[in-house]
Amino acid sequence: MNKQTLIEQRIYRLHQRVIEKLQADPEQVVGIARANLQRYRANNGNWQAYTDWEQKLSLPVTDIINILDSHEESAVLARSNSPFAGCLSAHERWEILREFKNTHETL
Repeated sequence: MNKQTLIEQRIYRLHQRVIEKLQADPEQVVGIARANLQRYRANNGNWQAYTDWEQKLSLPVTDIINILDSHEESAVLARSNSPFAGCLSAHERWEILREFKNTHETL
């Protein structure tokens, strides 16, 4: 398995936990993502990925979840520019990354 595929799978795994958070408290998670996009724009200017995510965040939560859970190329790209930083605690993030590393060490 190549390095890029591993990175994409790791990002996918992190977003599986984001999906759980979205299901539990969609307003909070979408609010964090929107605040991140505002901060990203203030720091980096108006990138197309930010506009794309703003549009996605205005969709029903089930559609956002479907995007995060999809393996289509557009979803892989969307996850690589994710505005969901801060939705997972440091402990949750490290737990997922450690589990992923342990699962993929032999590859």
